[in-house]
Amino acid sequence: MINRLLILLIGIGILSCSSDIYEYKFEDEMTQCVKDEFNSIGFDIENEFSSYEKYLIETNVLKDSSGKSYINFYKKIIKENDLLFACEYKMDTTIINNYKLLKKCYQSHKRDKSVEYKNSKAHKLQSAMDSLMSLENETASSIAKIVISILDSSDFEIKFYKIFMLQSAYLIENDDTKRKIIDALPCISIEIRKDMPILLNNKKVEIDNFRNELKLSINNFNDDDKKIYIIKLAVEEQTPMSIVTNVRDILRDEDALRIHYRTLENRIPFKN
Repeated sequence: MINRLLILLIGIGILSCSSDIYEYKFEDEMTQCVKDEFNSIGFDIENEFSSYEKYLIETNVLKDSSGKSYINFYKKIIKENDLLFACEYKMDTTIINNYKLLKKCYQSHKRDKSVEYKNSKAHKLQSAMDSLMSLENETASSIAKIVISILDSSDFEIKFYKIFMLQSAYLIENDDTKRKIIDALPCISIEIRKDMPILLNNKKVEIDNFRNELKLSINNFNDDDKKIYIIKLAVEEQTPMSIVTNVRDILRDEDALRIHYRTLENRIPFKN
């Protein structure tokens, strides 16, 4: 179930300072960026997500389009510790084929609007999710608890949080779509196995030289891909935790934080 839960962080992570009066400056600018990017290729992304929201209402996943209904959706996840609905809705492939536009908007605004981002609920939510991931204790319930501890019903009246909650729900229930999105993104592949050198993009690398090789791989990306690349990290069971920790610390130091993790079976990946 963890692989399905991690996809929440594709949606929620593209989301996170509460005060009595909260201004959604970062969120509004991010939403406009996404709309503009997709409008530039002749696609109305807002209308697509409105259609999906309507489908969820018709199938009783959501009671209605209110922010309160979205909060109740997360409360149900907490109660059941899973998403218990089947999705027959097929989202327009334009979104999937151009998913990097979403990542591009988020990363560029996170960098260029750093003050607004640091003061946003999107930042607070992302930080809480990162902390949860570092503890390797993510469950459907724990993720949902974080969401409703930071966001309230009024936040889900905002298109930014509403759209990306819909995106998260869709991706969780559509594994093929999820794989297509991940495969389409620029990536660095890392495999860690016990008693063997690290494989970085299929190249054997000793831990002492891992940081330099990682920097070279990152620098090989063009400027746009540097904003959206992901790390595909695969770790063999029973690998010493010290090696995994060293790798994760280096990834954090190099700001390579968009990580998709999986566990490897105990098998020989290559021959000497």
